[in-house]
Amino acid sequence: MQLLSSPALAFKGRATGWHIHFPKLLLVAFLVAGALLALLVPSAAEAKAGPISTQPIQISQLNMIDQQHGWAFNQDQTRLYATQQGPEHWTDVTPSLLTTTTNNTITATFFLNATHGYLGIVTQDNVIEMLSTQDGGKTWQTTAFPTLTDVVNIHQITFTDPQHGWISFNAGSHQPGQFNVLLSSTSDGGKSWQTLFDTNQSSTILPMPFSLSCTFAFTSPLNGWATGIWLAGDIYLYSTHDGGKTWSKANVTPIKGAADSYFTQDYGPYWQNKQSGTLFVKFDTSEGNGMPHVTAYQTHDGGKTWILGPSSSATSFQEFVALNFINAQDGASFGFNGQGQYVLHTTSTAGRTWLVINPTGLIQAQSDYQVVSELTFLNARAGWVIIKDAQNNFNLFQTNNGGKSWSTLHPVAN
Repeated sequence: MQLLSSPALAFKGRATGWHIHFPKLLLVAFLVAGALLALLVPSAAEAKAGPISTQPIQISQLNMIDQQHGWAFNQDQTRLYATQQGPEHWTDVTPSLLTTTTNNTITATFFLNATHGYLGIVTQDNVIEMLSTQDGGKTWQTTAFPTLTDVVNIHQITFTDPQHGWISFNAGSHQPGQFNVLLSSTSDGGKSWQTLFDTNQSSTILPMPFSLSCTFAFTSPLNGWATGIWLAGDIYLYSTHDGGKTWSKANVTPIKGAADSYFTQDYGPYWQNKQSGTLFVKFDTSEGNGMPHVTAYQTHDGGKTWILGPSSSATSFQEFVALNFINAQDGASFGFNGQGQYVLHTTSTAGRTWLVINPTGLIQAQSDYQVVSELTFLNARAGWVIIKDAQNNFNLFQTNNGGKSWSTLHPVAN
């Protein structure tokens, strides 16, 4: 006999099937709904994120590594900025030591590349320290020099690579217009420092130039040069080949006609290769109009002898205010000519020839009230100049044609 299913049994069977599949269907529904919500509703992080707040800043010191990466200070050197987006967009990377306490003074800066930077400071307690970063200013390390009790501050910091560096300390004056220097070096990235010489103890190792102008430039862990301000057409140039322990005076012929009572200031040297280099020099003369000149010496024997080239003369004592030399071939000076207008002297031939440019695109020149505070070029075409106006505002300009024309930049920082 055939048995017939009752409605109750049939319903019960369907109900059992529904309970089996319902959780799967519910899970699918939740997944679909979640996907739609993800597309339509922003996440909490996205909801909170808004436009990054920026504010205009004035830059008084600029160091561009390339067109996109660089470092800069604000007008009173209390904030440090870094950029990865060119000279108009900056991020505040000021070390906390400089933001949490007052009366700390920055006395020296050096930026090796876009990630490595160094600051020499004197704290409010007169402690001399160096702050260094290896990640573009995200984090900073502090190096103190507690055993150097006779130094005043850090005068210069320079590195050839992240491991090898030198610090020049101002060790006080020993006679009017001249200062003592203590030079230290590191070969482990600044973890430890070795004193190379102290002119307080021995002035014969390296005679000091005038007005704390001694500047060290190393081309390798062993080879380096010292330049500075000197008198009567003589050139202050010394070399070392043992990392800075001993120094020898270079054979540089004095500039004929340079005024006995005025200074010479040399820059570099800059090298094309191990044998050929250029030493740029600014000097005053007692001949002609008596105005400043810029000239260059050439060497082709690794610095053993130097040959003087032609000079570019000025029409005003303010003509060579800011100087910047990029390499052994390219250099420039910026200032005001005899008519009180901006003037730029440039060379791309290692000083053998000079081009005089009257630049356009800058604020109106007022030589009695303005200061050209910084001139820096990346190459023969791309450069920047900072002009402090009569209202003490720092104005930043950029050129892409070697200084012929300039455009105003409006830097901001987040």
